[in-house]
Amino acid sequence: MSDTVGYIFDVNQFATTAQLKTVIEEMKGSMQEASELVIDRDQRSHLKDAMSILTSGDRTKIDDLKVRFTRFKERFDRGVNVQTAENVDIIKLQFEKFVSVQEEYTYLAKLDPQYTKSEPPRCLQGTRKDILLKIREWTNDFDAPNVLWICAYPGAGKSTIAFTIASELEQSHRMGTIFAFDRKHGTSPSLLWRHVAFSLAHEYPDCRDHIISTLKGNPSVFANMTATEIFHRLVAEPLRQWSSSLANFPRERFPVFVIDALDECGGIDGLSTRARKEVLSDITEWATTLSSHFKLIVTSRVENDIERSFSKISHQPLPISTGDTVSPESTRDIQQYIEYRFGEIATDHEDLTPNWPGKDVVDDLTRRASGVFIWAATALNYIEGFPGNTRLNDVKGLALPPGDVHALYRQVLTKSFSQWRPDEHAHFVKLVGAVVVSQVLLTQAEFAHLLNLDAITVRNVYNGLRPVLAAGDTLRFAHQSFVDFLLRDTETSIGNSVDDVSCPNIFHIDTAVAHHYLVESMFRLMNERLRFNICNIKSSFMRNTALPQSQVENAIDRPLSYACRFWGYHVEQMARNPNMALPHVTAFLREKLLYWLETLAVLGVVSTAAAALACLYTKLQVIEHTEQAVKEDVMMLKDALKFVQYFAPAIAESAPHIYISSLPFAPRSSSIASWYAHNFRGTMSLSCGQLPDWPAEQTVIHAHALVKSVAFSPNGKQVVSGSHDHTIRIWDAETGQVLAGPFNGHTNSVISVAFSPDGKRLVSGSLDCTIRIWDSETGQVMVGQFDRHEDKIRDAEDPRHPSFPFFTDQSVPNVHGWIKGPDDQLLFWVPNAHRLSLHRPSNVAVIGRNETRLDFSRAVFGRDWARCYTPS
Repeated sequence: MSDTVGYIFDVNQFATTAQLKTVIEEMKGSMQEASELVIDRDQRSHLKDAMSILTSGDRTKIDDLKVRFTRFKERFDRGVNVQTAENVDIIKLQFEKFVSVQEEYTYLAKLDPQYTKSEPPRCLQGTRKDILLKIREWTNDFDAPNVLWICAYPGAGKSTIAFTIASELEQSHRMGTIFAFDRKHGTSPSLLWRHVAFSLAHEYPDCRDHIISTLKGNPSVFANMTATEIFHRLVAEPLRQWSSSLANFPRERFPVFVIDALDECGGIDGLSTRARKEVLSDITEWATTLSSHFKLIVTSRVENDIERSFSKISHQPLPISTGDTVSPESTRDIQQYIEYRFGEIATDHEDLTPNWPGKDVVDDLTRRASGVFIWAATALNYIEGFPGNTRLNDVKGLALPPGDVHALYRQVLTKSFSQWRPDEHAHFVKLVGAVVVSQVLLTQAEFAHLLNLDAITVRNVYNGLRPVLAAGDTLRFAHQSFVDFLLRDTETSIGNSVDDVSCPNIFHIDTAVAHHYLVESMFRLMNERLRFNICNIKSSFMRNTALPQSQVENAIDRPLSYACRFWGYHVEQMARNPNMALPHVTAFLREKLLYWLETLAVLGVVSTAAAALACLYTKLQVIEHTEQAVKEDVMMLKDALKFVQYFAPAIAESAPHIYISSLPFAPRSSSIASWYAHNFRGTMSLSCGQLPDWPAEQTVIHAHALVKSVAFSPNGKQVVSGSHDHTIRIWDAETGQVLAGPFNGHTNSVISVAFSPDGKRLVSGSLDCTIRIWDSETGQVMVGQFDRHEDKIRDAEDPRHPSFPFFTDQSVPNVHGWIKGPDDQLLFWVPNAHRLSLHRPSNVAVIGRNETRLDFSRAVFGRDWARCYTPS
């Protein structure tokens, strides 16, 4: 009984199955009967006499109880087993769910681009009411186009409006995400769509499962996917899947996405870059293929390529007028902003009256702002530096063109730096040029360290530029229009001469010169700071990824890190014929090269080394023709490229293996190994088997599937491949990384690929009997599909580089060219007939008398047949 009582009390606490609960309840009755029997007999006599005074009825009860206890034990054991099995299943399900959730977080962590945005101030309370109302109405109108384009002159307040409406949407739980392009700080299309996909997966379960499934199906997804493919697979497709169940989702919760400053995508040369084209193509697909429930807000300046792209799609335009067409609402908003700022200034200075400087001045500045918020903000920032009549008169007393922010920038610069000497202006150009072209944000102290400038000099420039600088510790300009002003020394405004509004020559920034100054400073800094085992790694068994981040940051500060990571980029952007400080370069190659690779290894950016060395090699080759002393540096660079290409995998794993593994196994002919080996005599050496020279094989690219065809780009930097999996990809010839693709469209193996001479187009021939011509930057089909062939297309060659001799005969009317096949038969092309005569050569090349009359996009070839097509 005592044992049974213990069982019941323990098990009854967690019993959940019906079988076990029933057994326990029944046993409670038996326990009560047994208890009463013992207690009753115990009261009759002493315990030792209990057995002698039991009646025959008592014995029967005891036997019955013994049977019931035995049966209870059996049923109890079975019930506990069932209960245990159920508990195990519950625990198993919970564990599996936990593992699944952890796995999801792992994939989402890989998807998370760690994007952080610098946010502009929100719209002042009570301003922009009409514009914000229009946006709110559009977000709730599911019959309206799903793309809204907010377009305006620079400085009209587009970004402030975008972030204000994003904040409102977030409060109402409709904010999909907001992404702001930045012209120079690494905001790429891939980052955009990863950020959007991450937000979708984080906030909306309807999309999460699809996104997680896609990530699971391709573990190296981000190494092999272009920005457009990320958009297709991780944004557009999940939203399309969600569209099938829209009825079950509250209308007031559908997400709104915001892309701010689209005009800054692609850097300074934005409209000519592949990045800009990709995003515009993706926005077009959003507008034409996604449900109107998924809203996208885009803000940008009115630039030709953006305006042309939006003109081709259904969208909701929302222009913000400035200048002569400024709306009364915008004028009222500007006035309210100016009054607010003057009120803040007066509050901070006791010597100013509360209503300073008066309504007349406010009205005058409002008129001059002409709807351009950045004009008003810059003017108020300038006045705030030294509040009083002097700076107030500078702004209101000058004949500044209304709303012309460039004229105001000119005035700010000339007033702030008018007393500076020429050498001080040189410091201004060096620092501001670095701020304009640098690839990451740096503080005043970090720029001073990077450029070897006095902290006081940097502070003086900072103080003079305060009206146009953004708030915070980092040196950055509040608005891109000021950078445009510094770069464009011929900027004009209607009705004003160049002298009135252009950037004065002493402040003008030439980006090629800015890159040059920065390169010299970075090589100087690396030569001063780089050293052996810079992070004090204790063992070569330590992997780079295992190093504590604090240990790396203590050894390599941000200026040195910037120099090591980005000098190659700045070398590439220098003038075509640079006047480089060659002693700095020579010292770097002969004393610091391996220490630089070590630093890249612990920073996790070894992949940038080959590109940087290649850029420097190209620049020095130009100088080599005029300076014999550069020849040795060029030879050393050539060998350094080989060294990095072959040993990058080992270096990327563990920095010490630069010295332990790479140097000993370099070929005997390696100038890098020969030069540096004497500094590391304690490492191992090879007694036999050392290669005499670098192997002929330079790079191994592990492709996507069975490769059927490959071709180099005209500049030799890229490789295009056609594959058995029906796709085309473009690879970096140096690193083997995917640059673009996969381009999808063929329905069978792609067995022929080629670049056009300008590298902008690709042609592909497939076993699906079609030829397609692609934009090599966006992957969009430009011409085709050409599908009149009845047999497999084996090869396609550029007609401007024919494989066989060709002849032209102007005496034959309407014949544009003769083509000679391998069997010496001739074919001719008659333009009116749009065909070639049939002499059935196995392979031909085509060229016209005028290359523009029959170009690459019009020639189609197949076995035993040749056709010519016009683009239409």
